[in-house]
Amino acid sequence: MAILVGLAYVLRDVPPQPSAPHALYQGIHRSLWALAVAWIILACEEGYGGFVDNLLSLNLWVPLSNISFACYLIHPVLIILYNGKQETPIHYTDMNFFYLFLGHMILTVVIGYVLTVLVEKPYLFLKGSKA
Repeated sequence: MAILVGLAYVLRDVPPQPSAPHALYQGIHRSLWALAVAWIILACEEGYGGFVDNLLSLNLWVPLSNISFACYLIHPVLIILYNGKQETPIHYTDMNFFYLFLGHMILTVVIGYVLTVLVEKPYLFLKGSKA
């Protein structure tokens, strides 16, 4: 996974003519990332995860898992709203991307929490009380 992230920085400049390494990376990097994540999940499930399994099993992640669906639903809306309100083109730098990432992430978590508390959990309690 570190190699995939590192290669993104090595190959980030657009070459003047077609480049086999750039084409190969663009063609397979998402599939390789998905395979790496799947391998981590499988290793943790089979007991070979070591410290990664311990880290992913911490109770710290429980509150985030409760709001993850609401965050999944709201984050594209926030990004589309942000991009739609831009009056000038965005200058893409690493710092701008980091700033946008933090802003979108914090807003997503806050709004996801509000949606979970005001919509999802009350519905689950209503649904559970009928049984």
